[in-house]
Amino acid sequence: MTVTPSILLLLALSASNTVDEHDSDVVTVQPGKTFEYEMNETFTHDGFEISITDAYYTEVEQVMDEEIIDIFGEPENLLAIEFEFKNVGADNQTQNFSVSFYGDNFIITDYNPSMYLPEVEPGESEQFHRFYDILEGVESLEVDIASFNDDGTVDTAIVKIIVEE
Repeated sequence: MTVTPSILLLLALSASNTVDEHDSDVVTVQPGKTFEYEMNETFTHDGFEISITDAYYTEVEQVMDEEIIDIFGEPENLLAIEFEFKNVGADNQTQNFSVSFYGDNFIITDYNPSMYLPEVEPGESEQFHRFYDILEGVESLEVDIASFNDDGTVDTAIVKIIVEE
């Protein structure tokens, strides 16, 4: 199995955002719009520049310790998703972000004990890996990046990744 080098990004946001004029490589999402991106393109979501830099299948032994394998079992098809994100806001709000993974009505095992992004200070960037056991026959996957607002609303960016055999 391989992962196609392009992703479809569907954005449904409740907060209003505008186009970022100072950097032509960064797109700021707008509510109710659908955007298509290639891998490594960057979008701004609630004060963070986010990019999915890579998606690839990997060997279990290279990335997991025995404790995680004992908890979740040994995966058949381990997919690694690499994120890069930069806090471009005035304060640290990464504790309000969560990352979820879905696929074609299949249950996907998430091999990360925490669903939250690591904390990043304003102006700093961080790389982040997620690992998933992908069942045979899964053709597409979605990564939901959600942020929870003080008023109870949720802003969500959905990244769709197509999987080919």
